[in-house]
Amino acid sequence: MATERLTALDASFLYLERPAMHMHVAGLSVFDPSTRPDGRLRFEDVEQVFASRLHLAPRLRQKVKMVPFGLALPVWVDDASFDLDFHIRRAALPHPGGRVELGEQVQRILSRPLDRSKPLWELYVIEGLEGGHLATLMKVHHAMIDGLSGMHLTAALFDLSPEPPEQPPPPAWEPEPEPSSQDLLREATETLFAHPVQALMNGMDAVRRSPAVAALDVGTVLSGFRSILDMGARPASPLDVQIGPNRRFAVADAPLQRFKDIKDTLGGTVNDVVLTVVGGGFGAASGELVLGPAREAARREAIAPADETLRVVPAELGAEAGLVGAGLVGFEALVEH
Repeated sequence: MATERLTALDASFLYLERPAMHMHVAGLSVFDPSTRPDGRLRFEDVEQVFASRLHLAPRLRQKVKMVPFGLALPVWVDDASFDLDFHIRRAALPHPGGRVELGEQVQRILSRPLDRSKPLWELYVIEGLEGGHLATLMKVHHAMIDGLSGMHLTAALFDLSPEPPEQPPPPAWEPEPEPSSQDLLREATETLFAHPVQALMNGMDAVRRSPAVAALDVGTVLSGFRSILDMGARPASPLDVQIGPNRRFAVADAPLQRFKDIKDTLGGTVNDVVLTVVGGGFGAASGELVLGPAREAARREAIAPADETLRVVPAELGAEAGLVGAGLVGFEALVEH
């Protein structure tokens, strides 16, 4: 079976990871089991659901294997010694099991890196929440998941009703043989010599088939680079400091309908509104509020009108920055006079 390589973007999350800079992402879910027939949701229930649906997310049983000397991108391989009990872990909150206790538990978990010798995920089932609730914390390396695949994973592993649909028995799992380091080295060496020629042939073929499209692709990429360079150096910020491995976790509540109303009035999506609020919060916390020191200097010199107001709105950066499909959202500052 041909090896499946990580994409360059996914591999970059592995390469960039440092002891103080974790590259995992996480999702916290709090469940109210009162609508279940017995009114309870136990650790064993969650474990059984995951065990029965692992085949719907094959990546959960795969680990990363590096190519010797870094001659090629890492590959995904089946973990023949996969142990579900290692990945699904049980935790409990101290009394009273409120938001503070939950936050402390989450931040401790997020402060620890994932074990790279195993599939890059952990699921914590957290019991002892007030009101009889139960929480799960899914921690996954960014090399393994992005926003879209995260939604697909959630849809496969979670149900939207207290009565799950009937599922056929999961098929037996037989891990594919893991390629040896020698095999990976040989394949990488062959690709290394063959790739430049193949890339040139592919490029010539693209130009031959559609010169306009080929030119557009190059122009789009160059335009993206220009847009990024035009942003200049990032402004100084009190948040831009050396960090350690420990993390802090906090929760803020806001009515979902409020975000929907803003989306309907100004356009965009709910996600745009949330990112705008978060970006504005970071700006306010750093004392810069998007425009940074230049705005403060202008205010001190009385250049800006006294009655100006600052409005932060989402600005889609994908097409303009040559990053179509990357799902990037930025923030655009509008000064109204």
